[in-house]
Amino acid sequence: MDNRLSSSQKLPQPKQRNILHNLFEITIFMKGIHGIWEVAVGIMFFFIKTQTVYNVIMAVAGYDIVKDSGHFATNYLMNQANNFSLSTKYFLAWYFLFYGLVNLFLVFFLLKGKLWAYPMAILFFVFFICYQFFRFFRHHSGLLLFFTLFDIFLVFLTWLEYQGIKKEQGDLPKPKE
Repeated sequence: MDNRLSSSQKLPQPKQRNILHNLFEITIFMKGIHGIWEVAVGIMFFFIKTQTVYNVIMAVAGYDIVKDSGHFATNYLMNQANNFSLSTKYFLAWYFLFYGLVNLFLVFFLLKGKLWAYPMAILFFVFFICYQFFRFFRHHSGLLLFFTLFDIFLVFLTWLEYQGIKKEQGDLPKPKE
């Protein structure tokens, strides 16, 4: 049986690997920035009043200016404001805090190059990608779709980086010539 990798299965060559490694580091750094933002938002939700969130959403929706415009985004925001409850506030607080802290934890160890962090990050990101798709299909948030696609790209880069590191360390079987 021929164990050679086809051209589409070959791991990136050194120059290509360097470009992918740099892209991986930039993407992970961006994920870290996003994780800091998530932790900050999670903490903020614990301390702000539900009425304040309602007022902010209504201000963003421009309720006084376009209350009868029938604009989809305005109607969506007004609906979110009207349905924003105390339980929603605490769900969002815990969700952002947990997700942000785990992201920061994984980003830290990925940037440190800890091998165990790569499969752990892939698993965690895939789990949340599934959850984000579930939420997207229920709520149709364009922002959520953007972050989900970003996470898919991140999983791909993380897998490539992990494979490249393992190859460099000689942990992957080399194709027979």
